[in-house]
Amino acid sequence: MRYEEFYQRSIEQPEAFWAEQAQRIHWHTPPERILDVSRPPFRRWFVGGTTNLCYNAVDRHLPARGGQLALVAISSETGITRELSYRDLYREVNTFAAVLASLGVGTGDRVVIYLPNIAEAVFAMLACARIGAIHSVVFGGFAAHNLALRIDDAEPALLIAADAGMRGGKVIPYKPLVDAALEEAKRPPPRVLMIDRGLDPQMTRVAGRDLDYASLRASYEGAEVPVAWLESNEPSYLLYTSGTTGKPKGIQRDVGGYAVAMAMSIETIFDIKPGQVMFSTSDVGWAVGHSYNVYAPLIGGATSLLYEGLPAHPDPGIWWRLCERYGVRSMFSSPTAIRTEKAGRQLAEKVRPVPAQMAVPRRRTARRTDRALGHRRTRRAGDRQLLADRNRLAGDHLDARPRLETGEVRLAGIFESRLSHESDRRSHRRGASAEPERRAGVRAAVAAGLPHHRMAQRRTLRGELFQPLQGAAL
Repeated sequence: MRYEEFYQRSIEQPEAFWAEQAQRIHWHTPPERILDVSRPPFRRWFVGGTTNLCYNAVDRHLPARGGQLALVAISSETGITRELSYRDLYREVNTFAAVLASLGVGTGDRVVIYLPNIAEAVFAMLACARIGAIHSVVFGGFAAHNLALRIDDAEPALLIAADAGMRGGKVIPYKPLVDAALEEAKRPPPRVLMIDRGLDPQMTRVAGRDLDYASLRASYEGAEVPVAWLESNEPSYLLYTSGTTGKPKGIQRDVGGYAVAMAMSIETIFDIKPGQVMFSTSDVGWAVGHSYNVYAPLIGGATSLLYEGLPAHPDPGIWWRLCERYGVRSMFSSPTAIRTEKAGRQLAEKVRPVPAQMAVPRRRTARRTDRALGHRRTRRAGDRQLLADRNRLAGDHLDARPRLETGEVRLAGIFESRLSHESDRRSHRRGASAEPERRAGVRAAVAAGLPHHRMAQRRTLRGELFQPLQGAAL
């Protein structure tokens, strides 16, 4: 099916379109109704259907791909790499879920997770999803006050934290931040589950409150925990805004709509099929980390690389060596990760013969990356070639997308409304003649399910464009 047909069907026949997309996931109970608009502006998707994120991400893959790599957790800081098959991931998640249940955590309870990009962060998220608890992952770079604000709002039954993280070879203790946050919080959780990585030998524990995960894991290893089947519109997780404009605001995701959005987007946007490898360089504490480090690749039956470390540590070639080693199909990153002169100078020798199908969209960063990767741009050095690339990758021809040769990697970037914003500014300067270009920019962003400019973004929120992708929030 061509992209235009795919897109038009989603607009003209949204219920039929999303009923088809809903078949990408497992439903314990099929939805009774695809879309409920009885309480505008609110919409409920896949009403009456019951499913589970953990089951879709792990359990359902066991018969066909139990031995396939599901998660590769790499730390360039500690030098440790953990490779887990879907069968290994199933065992770890069940063990973690059993530990949570032993601490009284159940369906509807909130669990705050304050961990770096390590395998246990994924285990904790999936274990919460398995038993119906609502996880709220807090970025490990946030200070004690920021953690306290989120604890007070979420009122968690449990806090999961690590002794420390690492950045650029330097140990960053987490436990003092946890202690300070709990002292400041008005509604602290009664218990803290500590993942002791052995990085902070000075770590202290509070008797009766702080529990050691390794000890509890040994007690419950091999346990199997039944899945909690949740109605599609039940909450799956909370993720807070940064708080730069005031108090952090909790964004709540549902279960069914989010699962369908992840299953669709991992194939139609990132071109990842079961058995292929996805590398998202985000942190699990961000929206991209939730969606494209964890849920989307696993729901899609792919392998996800989880990376702890800096993009240029120990050298700017680290990401590209990982792409080569694991045969990465698509890589999702940000301009910030690429935009360093040092990386720009060294990319060419590190990455060849790996060509980028699309680079990051910010102009200077895109130019620098393209030069290093040998990617030829057109006369205008920006939007038109980017638009053409994005249309091709997002699916101008969904049945005939370009396939990558062995050893190649697709570098996809975070759209930050730049393309459509720039074309909109030009339309004001040059008049109506720029309108087709502006519309093309908006269509390209919508096709990718990514943020676009003002009016079109409001139309999306009113429900005219790709409804469940609202929950994907890249």
